[in-house]
Amino acid sequence: MALVRFTPRRLTDPLAQFERVLDSVVPAFASPARRQTWSPRVDVRETEDALTVSAELPGLTEGDIELNVRENVLTIEGEKGGAAAEAEETYEKETVYYSERHYGKFRRSLALPSHVNADEANATFTDGVLTVHLPKADSHRSRQIAIDAD
Repeated sequence: MALVRFTPRRLTDPLAQFERVLDSVVPAFASPARRQTWSPRVDVRETEDALTVSAELPGLTEGDIELNVRENVLTIEGEKGGAAAEAEETYEKETVYYSERHYGKFRRSLALPSHVNADEANATFTDGVLTVHLPKADSHRSRQIAIDAD
């Protein structure tokens, strides 16, 4: 398996880097919008015939998640609510020492490295891990071409 180095733009942006440092040093000053947004961690793997995307979504059910493939971009979105959202109401009456769990709406869009056949895609959700199997489109699969001799 080959690992491909990927550096998202937000990691090289000086302002975003400054905000991350500031948030880690003084989390009380982090804006509420940045504290409540989150996106699931994903793995993207490729074989000769398909792409497989796995996303960690603990505490969710199949009904909480929506998947879309459009113009070679896979979008995973949903909302993590339940006990965590109800606990937010209690925070006003309590002193909270740690709050590290993520909840609320999320949306993660991934530009796929190969063209896929969205009509044949399927997904499974087991133990908080979403696995999406995306067969490659026939027109974009590599194939060897035989050379005829005259």
